[in-house]
Amino acid sequence: MDATAAEAAMIQMESIFVNARARKLEMEIAKVSVPLKVVDELKLDITASERIIFQATLESMQEENLRTDTEHVSAMIDEYRAGGLAAVGTHDVLLALANGQVDTLFVCTELEQIHPGKEDLHRALAPAVAELPAGAGVRVTDALVRQAYQTGARVRFIEDPALLANVGGVGATLRFRF
Repeated sequence: MDATAAEAAMIQMESIFVNARARKLEMEIAKVSVPLKVVDELKLDITASERIIFQATLESMQEENLRTDTEHVSAMIDEYRAGGLAAVGTHDVLLALANGQVDTLFVCTELEQIHPGKEDLHRALAPAVAELPAGAGVRVTDALVRQAYQTGARVRFIEDPALLANVGGVGATLRFRF
């Protein structure tokens, strides 16, 4: 074996050693962080098809999504009722978005049925309206989501319309209050 091949072998062995140490460290970290990310344990037959596994996983994730949506929306509504850092209803949420106050925007996936067409929004509530031709209007959902992304707010689409039904299909937690 020549010197170059010996050097390559040493580098490869060092790489394996480093990778083994990194893997051991990953496993120690995983013992702590992975249980926090586990949503459900599915008990399936070992001969279950991919389709059955996918369907069971999808159902489990939908249940978890509904559970977390319920928790987040309830906390937001409680915060609003307590006069805290939350806003509900299209007008108040658009105003909070225009002021950069929104931390998380909650939008019902059926908001399009509540506000089916384009609406004439005041440019103070939806600055993007100023770029449109006069009388063009804008869809409320588009205005909400666009402003949320422009201000760095998170957006959560809520699939269960009953969760936001009492507040007009829209709510938000706020970063600060005026």
